Amino acid sequence: MSYTGNFTAVQQAPNSNNLLVFTDTSTGSDTNITSRQIRPYDSAGNLVLPAGNTLGYINWPLPLATPLTVDLLPKDLALAITVNWLSSAPIGGSTYVATILYGFTGYSDAFIYQLIENLSANPALRNDASWAYYFSRAQNDVDSVARAVTNLSILNAQENLDDMKYIIDNESKFF
Repeated sequence: MSYTGNFTAVQQAPNSNNLLVFTDTSTGSDTNITSRQIRPYDSAGNLVLPAGNTLGYINWPLPLATPLTVDLLPKDLALAITVNWLSSAPIGGSTYVATILYGFTGYSDAFIYQLIENLSANPALRNDASWAYYFSRAQNDVDSVARAVTNLSILNAQENLDDMKYIIDNESKFF
């Protein structure tokens, strides 16, 4: 039976947006897999690794069913994540590398939810044109990340995340 490596990466929103949880969703069987390596790349093609990591990859220890939590995101990022499954005796017809594009928006989602709570507490904010404009812009940025990822555009995803970060960092000017 062939082996097909696959995985998911989930941001631990809303309380631990810096954390990603990797789960192995591979199918098939290969008892000769010795390790897994994770390589997340940002929109500029730079490897994104946890602080202090000098390996050039994130080691994902066995057993295969064990999820891995990594402190990786200081802000929302679009990442092309590659996982390699290393086998001492690869099975013909198998796939041991998977790359998936993700747009992580946990920090942005938490910020937008804070704005929604502010609006609930003060409905008159709807009448403030500047508030409404930046709220709409923020929501559009997050929505556009999902569209960009669907269309495999890491650059467009990161551009929207960067605009959202600008809005978050300049909250006092806009809200």
